[in-house]
Amino acid sequence: MAYRILRDEVMDGGFIQLIHNGYGGFIFLNPFAKMVKQWGIIELGRLISKVHPNFKKYREEIEKDCTDEEFMSLFERFPVFDDFDDSFVEHEEEWTAAIAEYIDGHIEEFAEIG
Repeated sequence: MAYRILRDEVMDGGFIQLIHNGYGGFIFLNPFAKMVKQWGIIELGRLISKVHPNFKKYREEIEKDCTDEEFMSLFERFPVFDDFDDSFVEHEEEWTAAIAEYIDGHIEEFAEIG
């Protein structure tokens, strides 16, 4: 579920959108990065770990309620997220496939089969 939220938000509007929509804590304040590293998706875990300090630094400003115009200005105000967004988009297909493969191989950890 965490990956689906991460993927949908970042693919639509980058890490700024993820944080603005209130999902930053769900991704950065939980052991998500550690989990995906344990699943063998090391680069995704590293990316999340690299974004984390910027989440902490800019969270309050990015999460504020704002107009659409103010939201769009966040991308200009916080270009630090641009390379992270690009990296996620570049690797999204590979990471999505790796997540799906892990879940398929460990389905009992995610659902009760009865």
